[in-house]
Amino acid sequence: MPIDTGTFPPGRTSTESHFREPPAEIDFRLLVRAAESTRQLGSVASYGWELARSVYGSDEWPIDESLCLRVAERLQKPIGKFRELLHSPQIERSIMATADAAHARGAFGVPTFFFGDQMFWGNDRIPLLRHALREARSGSDQSR
Repeated sequence: MPIDTGTFPPGRTSTESHFREPPAEIDFRLLVRAAESTRQLGSVASYGWELARSVYGSDEWPIDESLCLRVAERLQKPIGKFRELLHSPQIERSIMATADAAHARGAFGVPTFFFGDQMFWGNDRIPLLRHALREARSGSDQSR
């Protein structure tokens, strides 16, 4: 029986993916730049899921710029613009601004999630975040 797919990409369930530990030689800064580049292209969620699948659930290697480009291409992103953003100072500034804003709100590690004024830090807090999201959704459903 599949688990609630609310936390998985559309059309996938937890029983369909087996994640593995990534190799230690990954340039995570590159992955952050790639994610921020697709955020600016308006598709960070789909890119994030596909990138995570590639890093943790496939045999694609190496985890480098060419992988980031292949993922963007699979999602039909404009490769020229993606490549340009990937290396732009604008992306670095955006990443630093996001990190500064998170720090100002109290973030001090990953994963950190904010829902309104509430901060949820650590994987063990994800169920609490999901509960808060469901409570908010059910409250907004009742007000309709």
